[in-house]
Amino acid sequence: MNYLKNIINLLNQFFDNTIFIILASKKSDLSIFEIIKYVSYFIFNFTFNLFRNLNYKEEKDKFRISSKSLKFSKDWFTNNIPIWISIFKRNIKKKNIKILEIGSFEGMSAVFFLEYFNSSKIDCVETFQGSDEHSETDFNLIKKNFNYNLYKFKERFDVHEISSDNFFNEKKIDEIYDIIYIDGSHESDQVTKDAQNSFKYLKSKGIIIFDDFLRKYYNEIQKNPFFAIVKFIKNNNKNIKILYVGYQLILQKK
Repeated sequence: MNYLKNIINLLNQFFDNTIFIILASKKSDLSIFEIIKYVSYFIFNFTFNLFRNLNYKEEKDKFRISSKSLKFSKDWFTNNIPIWISIFKRNIKKKNIKILEIGSFEGMSAVFFLEYFNSSKIDCVETFQGSDEHSETDFNLIKKNFNYNLYKFKERFDVHEISSDNFFNEKKIDEIYDIIYIDGSHESDQVTKDAQNSFKYLKSKGIIIFDDFLRKYYNEIQKNPFFAIVKFIKNNNKNIKILYVGYQLILQKK
Protein backbone atom coordinates (compact mmCIF):
# COMPACT_ATOMS: atom_id res chain seq x y z
CA MET A 1 0.00 0.00 0.00
CA ASN A 2 2.82 2.43 0.91
CA TYR A 3 4.63 1.54 -2.32
CA LEU A 4 1.52 2.36 -4.38
CA LYS A 5 1.03 5.59 -2.44
CA ASN A 6 4.64 6.60 -3.16
CA ILE A 7 4.18 5.91 -6.87
CA ILE A 8 1.01 8.03 -6.96
CA ASN A 9 2.74 10.88 -5.11
CA LEU A 10 5.68 10.68 -7.50
CA LEU A 11 3.41 10.86 -10.55
CA ASN A 12 1.45 13.76 -9.07
CA GLN A 13 4.71 15.59 -8.41
CA PHE A 14 5.85 14.92 -11.97
CA PHE A 15 2.68 16.25 -13.58
CA ASP A 16 2.38 19.24 -11.20
CA ASN A 17 5.97 20.33 -11.88
CA THR A 18 5.68 19.78 -15.63
CA ILE A 19 2.57 21.96 -15.77
CA PHE A 20 4.26 24.57 -13.59
CA ILE A 21 7.28 24.71 -15.93
CA ILE A 22 5.02 25.25 -18.95
CA LEU A 23 2.88 27.94 -17.29
CA ALA A 24 5.82 29.72 -15.66
CA SER A 25 7.79 29.61 -18.92
CA LYS A 26 4.94 31.33 -20.75
CA LYS A 27 4.77 34.00 -18.04
CA SER A 28 8.54 34.41 -18.43
CA ASP A 29 8.18 35.09 -22.18
CA LEU A 30 10.22 32.06 -23.17
CA SER A 31 10.01 30.80 -26.73
CA ILE A 32 8.43 27.47 -27.62
CA PHE A 33 11.95 26.09 -28.15
CA GLU A 34 13.03 27.22 -24.67
CA ILE A 35 9.88 25.77 -23.07
CA ILE A 36 10.51 22.43 -24.77
CA LYS A 37 14.13 22.56 -23.61
CA TYR A 38 13.24 23.01 -19.93
CA VAL A 39 10.46 20.42 -20.04
CA SER A 40 12.81 17.94 -21.75
CA TYR A 41 15.56 18.55 -19.19
CA PHE A 42 13.04 18.05 -16.40
CA ILE A 43 11.60 14.82 -17.81
CA PHE A 44 15.06 13.37 -18.45
CA ASN A 45 16.35 14.22 -14.97
CA PHE A 46 13.15 13.13 -13.24
CA THR A 47 13.56 9.71 -14.89
CA PHE A 48 17.32 9.52 -14.33
CA ASN A 49 16.83 10.39 -10.64
CA LEU A 50 15.33 6.92 -10.14
CA PHE A 51 18.75 5.48 -11.00
CA ARG A 52 20.64 8.16 -9.05
CA ASN A 53 18.62 7.34 -5.94
CA LEU A 54 19.56 3.68 -6.27
CA ASN A 55 23.23 4.32 -7.03
CA TYR A 56 23.77 6.74 -4.16
CA LYS A 57 21.28 5.46 -1.60
CA GLU A 58 24.11 4.27 0.65
CA GLU A 59 25.73 7.74 0.72
CA LYS A 60 22.38 9.41 1.47
CA ASP A 61 21.57 6.95 4.26
CA LYS A 62 25.05 7.30 5.73
CA PHE A 63 24.70 11.09 5.89
CA ARG A 64 21.24 10.84 7.46
CA ILE A 65 22.57 8.50 10.14
CA SER A 66 25.59 10.69 10.93
CA SER A 67 23.32 13.75 11.07
CA LYS A 68 21.38 12.27 13.98
CA SER A 69 24.18 13.38 16.31
CA LEU A 70 23.70 16.98 15.15
CA LYS A 71 20.91 19.50 15.75
CA PHE A 72 18.62 19.80 12.75
CA SER A 73 14.96 20.75 13.12
CA LYS A 74 14.27 20.40 9.37
CA ASP A 75 15.57 18.22 6.57
CA TRP A 76 15.02 19.96 3.27
CA PHE A 77 18.35 18.74 1.95
CA THR A 78 19.17 15.03 1.96
CA ASN A 79 17.02 14.13 -1.06
CA ASN A 80 19.46 16.26 -3.08
CA ILE A 81 22.47 14.11 -2.15
CA PRO A 82 22.22 11.55 -5.02
CA ILE A 83 21.83 14.39 -7.53
CA TRP A 84 24.74 16.38 -6.13
CA ILE A 85 27.10 13.40 -5.98
CA SER A 86 26.23 12.48 -9.56
CA ILE A 87 27.00 16.03 -10.72
CA PHE A 88 30.14 16.43 -8.60
CA LYS A 89 31.68 13.14 -9.75
CA ARG A 90 31.46 14.23 -13.37
CA ASN A 91 32.44 17.87 -13.00
CA ILE A 92 34.66 18.43 -9.95
CA LYS A 93 37.82 16.37 -9.72
CA LYS A 94 39.55 17.89 -6.69
CA LYS A 95 38.71 18.02 -2.99
CA ASN A 96 40.45 21.27 -1.95
CA ILE A 97 37.82 23.57 -3.40
CA LYS A 98 36.30 26.87 -2.31
CA ILE A 99 32.54 27.00 -1.76
CA LEU A 100 30.06 29.83 -1.20
CA GLU A 101 26.66 29.17 0.33
CA ILE A 102 24.00 31.89 0.34
CA GLY A 103 21.46 30.87 2.95
CA SER A 104 22.70 28.22 5.40
CA PHE A 105 19.90 27.88 7.97
CA GLU A 106 21.12 25.18 10.40
CA GLY A 107 24.07 24.20 8.20
CA MET A 108 22.98 20.80 6.88
CA SER A 109 24.16 21.39 3.30
CA ALA A 110 27.35 23.06 4.59
CA VAL A 111 28.13 19.96 6.66
CA PHE A 112 27.63 17.80 3.58
CA PHE A 113 29.92 20.00 1.48
CA LEU A 114 32.68 19.90 4.10
CA GLU A 115 32.41 16.13 4.55
CA TYR A 116 32.21 15.27 0.86
CA PHE A 117 34.99 17.66 -0.19
CA ASN A 118 37.22 16.89 2.79
CA SER A 119 39.83 19.55 2.05
CA SER A 120 37.38 22.27 1.09
CA LYS A 121 36.56 25.61 2.70
CA ILE A 122 33.18 27.31 2.71
CA ASP A 123 31.84 30.84 3.19
CA CYS A 124 28.33 30.76 4.67
CA VAL A 125 26.23 33.89 4.18
CA GLU A 126 23.29 33.82 6.58
CA THR A 127 21.47 36.71 8.28
CA PHE A 128 19.67 34.40 10.76
CA GLN A 129 16.62 36.58 10.26
CA GLY A 130 14.73 34.64 7.60
CA SER A 131 12.14 36.12 5.28
CA ASP A 132 8.35 36.29 4.99
CA GLU A 133 8.14 32.49 4.73
CA HIS A 134 9.83 32.05 8.15
CA SER A 135 7.50 34.14 10.28
CA GLU A 136 7.15 31.40 12.93
CA THR A 137 10.80 30.31 13.01
CA ASP A 138 12.97 30.97 16.07
CA PHE A 139 16.21 32.15 14.46
CA ASN A 140 18.01 32.39 17.78
CA LEU A 141 17.67 28.61 17.95
CA ILE A 142 18.57 28.24 14.26
CA LYS A 143 21.80 30.16 14.86
CA LYS A 144 22.68 28.06 17.92
CA ASN A 145 22.08 24.88 15.92
CA PHE A 146 24.21 26.17 13.04
CA ASN A 147 27.14 26.92 15.36
CA TYR A 148 26.82 23.51 17.03
CA ASN A 149 26.64 21.63 13.73
CA LEU A 150 29.62 23.38 12.16
CA TYR A 151 31.84 23.46 15.24
CA LYS A 152 34.03 20.51 14.24
CA PHE A 153 34.82 22.31 10.96
CA LYS A 154 35.75 25.58 12.66
CA GLU A 155 39.04 25.84 10.74
CA ARG A 156 37.33 25.37 7.39
CA PHE A 157 34.32 27.67 7.39
CA ASP A 158 33.52 31.35 7.85
CA VAL A 159 30.03 32.63 8.58
CA HIS A 160 29.07 36.08 7.34
CA GLU A 161 26.05 37.33 9.27
CA ILE A 162 25.08 39.92 6.68
CA SER A 163 22.89 40.10 3.59
CA SER A 164 24.20 38.63 0.36
CA ASP A 165 24.17 42.13 -1.18
CA ASN A 166 26.50 43.42 1.55
CA PHE A 167 28.67 40.32 1.29
CA PHE A 168 29.29 40.87 -2.41
CA ASN A 169 29.81 44.61 -1.94
CA GLU A 170 32.65 43.83 0.47
CA LYS A 171 34.13 41.04 -1.65
CA LYS A 172 37.54 41.15 -3.28
CA ILE A 173 37.42 40.39 -6.99
CA ASP A 174 40.30 37.87 -6.81
CA GLU A 175 38.37 35.57 -4.45
CA ILE A 176 36.51 33.11 -6.64
CA TYR A 177 34.64 29.88 -6.00
CA ASP A 178 34.36 26.37 -7.44
CA ILE A 179 30.78 25.89 -6.21
CA ILE A 180 28.14 28.44 -5.25
CA TYR A 181 24.88 27.31 -3.66
CA ILE A 182 22.09 29.90 -3.79
CA ASP A 183 19.40 29.20 -1.21
CA GLY A 184 18.75 32.62 0.33
CA SER A 185 15.76 34.83 -0.40
CA HIS A 186 13.31 33.20 -2.82
CA GLU A 187 11.91 36.51 -4.06
CA SER A 188 12.76 36.82 -7.75
CA ASP A 189 14.44 40.24 -7.63
CA GLN A 190 16.86 39.04 -4.94
CA VAL A 191 17.47 35.73 -6.72
CA THR A 192 18.43 37.75 -9.80
CA LYS A 193 20.94 39.83 -7.82
CA ASP A 194 22.40 36.73 -6.14
CA ALA A 195 22.74 35.00 -9.51
CA GLN A 196 24.45 37.96 -11.18
CA ASN A 197 26.81 38.59 -8.27
CA SER A 198 27.64 34.90 -7.86
CA PHE A 199 28.50 34.50 -11.54
CA LYS A 200 31.18 37.19 -11.20
CA TYR A 201 32.91 35.17 -8.48
CA LEU A 202 32.55 31.73 -10.08
CA LYS A 203 35.53 30.03 -11.68
CA SER A 204 35.44 28.81 -15.24
CA LYS A 205 33.93 25.29 -15.09
CA GLY A 206 32.55 26.21 -11.67
CA ILE A 207 29.03 25.22 -10.64
CA ILE A 208 26.04 27.21 -9.36
CA ILE A 209 23.24 25.33 -7.63
CA PHE A 210 19.92 27.16 -7.43
CA ASP A 211 17.61 25.76 -4.79
CA ASP A 212 13.81 25.91 -5.13
CA PHE A 213 13.78 26.40 -8.89
CA LEU A 214 10.24 24.98 -9.00
CA ARG A 215 9.05 26.52 -5.74
CA LYS A 216 5.53 27.97 -5.93
CA TYR A 217 5.49 30.08 -2.77
CA TYR A 218 4.18 33.32 -4.29
CA ASN A 219 0.83 33.40 -6.08
CA GLU A 220 2.28 35.72 -8.71
CA ILE A 221 4.55 33.43 -10.74
CA GLN A 222 6.97 36.24 -11.62
CA LYS A 223 7.89 36.62 -7.93
CA ASN A 224 9.16 33.04 -7.63
CA PRO A 225 12.75 31.85 -8.27
CA PHE A 226 11.86 30.27 -11.64
CA PHE A 227 11.31 33.65 -13.26
CA ALA A 228 14.66 35.03 -12.09
CA ILE A 229 16.67 31.91 -12.91
CA VAL A 230 15.44 31.39 -16.48
CA LYS A 231 15.92 35.10 -17.18
CA PHE A 232 19.48 34.91 -15.85
CA ILE A 233 20.22 31.86 -18.02
CA LYS A 234 18.73 33.54 -21.08
CA ASN A 235 20.91 36.65 -20.56
CA ASN A 236 24.07 34.55 -20.08
CA ASN A 237 23.26 31.68 -22.40
CA LYS A 238 26.58 31.70 -24.26
CA ASN A 239 28.53 31.33 -21.01
CA ILE A 240 26.38 28.67 -19.33
CA LYS A 241 25.87 24.93 -19.59
CA ILE A 242 22.80 23.50 -17.84
CA LEU A 243 23.69 20.34 -15.91
CA TYR A 244 20.43 19.57 -14.14
CA VAL A 245 16.80 20.69 -14.09
CA GLY A 246 14.51 19.49 -11.32
CA TYR A 247 13.32 21.09 -8.10
CA GLN A 248 16.84 22.51 -8.11
CA LEU A 249 18.63 23.84 -11.18
CA ILE A 250 22.37 23.30 -11.58
CA LEU A 251 24.54 25.04 -14.16
CA GLN A 252 28.19 25.28 -15.08
CA LYS A 253 30.13 28.34 -16.20
CA LYS A 254 31.89 27.75 -19.50
